[in-house]
Amino acid sequence: MNNNVKCNMFLKEDNILVVRSKESIAAAMFRLMSCDSYQLLTITQICQEADISRQTFYHHFKEKEEILEYYLYSRFFTYTEKHPDTGDMTRNVHHLFENFPVSKHKLQLLKHQNIFNILSKCMADFLEYTVTRYKFSDFMEHPLYRNYYKKFLISTLITILSCWVDNQFRETADELTQMAVSMLKVT
Repeated sequence: MNNNVKCNMFLKEDNILVVRSKESIAAAMFRLMSCDSYQLLTITQICQEADISRQTFYHHFKEKEEILEYYLYSRFFTYTEKHPDTGDMTRNVHHLFENFPVSKHKLQLLKHQNIFNILSKCMADFLEYTVTRYKFSDFMEHPLYRNYYKKFLISTLITILSCWVDNQFRETADELTQMAVSMLKVT
C-alpha cells in the first residue's frame, strides 16, 4: 500500500468516540510496552489493558503495528496544523526539534523496544508530506535535484533524531538545529 494512502487512512475524519477509542488503545499499548516486550505483546493483552473487546480492536486496527502508525501519524499531522511554515529553513527545523510531536519517553521506549524503524518510516512519510509544504531550501525548487535533496533532508533529520535519543536528549533544540542546518545547507 502507498504510504501516503496509509497516512490518510489513519487520519481520516473520525468522530470523537472513534478517536477516543483509538487513543485508548494506543495508550494501553504504550503502558504495556513500558514493562513488556513489544514483540511479545498480544492483541488480547492490549484489549484487556484498554478495556475493550477484540471486536472493537479489529474495527480500528488489523495488527499492533497499525496502533503505532496511527499514533505517530496523528501526532505528526497535528504538528503541521499547529506549526505552519515559517518561510525559513532554520526556524522550521528549530520548531520541529523544539516541539517534536512525540514525547521523549515514547521516543526512548521505541528505541529500547527496537521498533524505532516504525517511527522512522512514519517520520519519513510525514517529512515527505511536509517538504512540499515547508520551506527548507531554495534547492528544492530545482526540478533536477528536488527528489535527491528531499530524500537527503528526510534521512538527515531522522538520523539526527535517532542520535538525539541515543544521547539521552543532551543536545538542545538550538544545537540540533545548528547541526541540521549546517548539514543541509547547500551553497
